[in-house]
Amino acid sequence: MHRLKDSSKVVGLKQTLRAIDKGNVKLVYIADDAQKHVIQKVIDRAGQQNVPIVHVPTMEELAQACNVEVKTATAATNCQQLNQNQEVKGCQLLTNL
Repeated sequence: MHRLKDSSKVVGLKQTLRAIDKGNVKLVYIADDAQKHVIQKVIDRAGQQNVPIVHVPTMEELAQACNVEVKTATAATNCQQLNQNQEVKGCQLLTNL
């Protein structure tokens, strides 16, 4: 998740969906404690675009990684994807949804 602090990113559901639709996303982060009906569009669109998803345990942890004060369900970055089996500070990268 350190890439969220150091790279160009978008934070929040609407901004993440917009960035995926524009093809500007290389990696999506989703908080596991977010309501499933809220994040399902992001999961679906990321899958359609073959964008890997990193699952983060909580919205609070994702917000901290993004340096924002409000909890967030999703975030995305345009940095290069991680290795398929790599784990980052408790986050699991899933490449096949």
